[in-house]
Amino acid sequence: MRKTYYILAVLLVIFFSGCREDKRDTLIGAWEQISHSEPDTIRVFWQFYAGDALQLYVLDQNNELVGDTINYAYGLESSTLSIFKGINDSIVLPIGKDPVGDYWIDVLKKDEFKATKRKDGNGYNVYVRIELIKR
Repeated sequence: MRKTYYILAVLLVIFFSGCREDKRDTLIGAWEQISHSEPDTIRVFWQFYAGDALQLYVLDQNNELVGDTINYAYGLESSTLSIFKGINDSIVLPIGKDPVGDYWIDVLKKDEFKATKRKDGNGYNVYVRIELIKR
């Protein structure tokens, strides 16, 4: 009987570790942020790479880069996405725009990503919701 419990426990660990990898694979790629306050002429993109690299960049209506690309690092653990400031990047976005912090992952599908910020390094912007669609 104990042997059955051990086998079941091992199978559950394998199953859940496989699910976590699927989330990471789903997250990799370019995502456009849905904005309800910015004009349609400016589009913000989040580019997740395999490993832990994340880049944010803005494109105008002609698909030309506006400003600099900002580099971050990210971690994905269970249903939490953590975004960290890039090591060699000194750009800090204004309050309300800085993505650094921990997010609850509400929805993560192949073409839709919704998350709510639950922790911020500065104590601001908690419960800010981001909505992204895959491009």
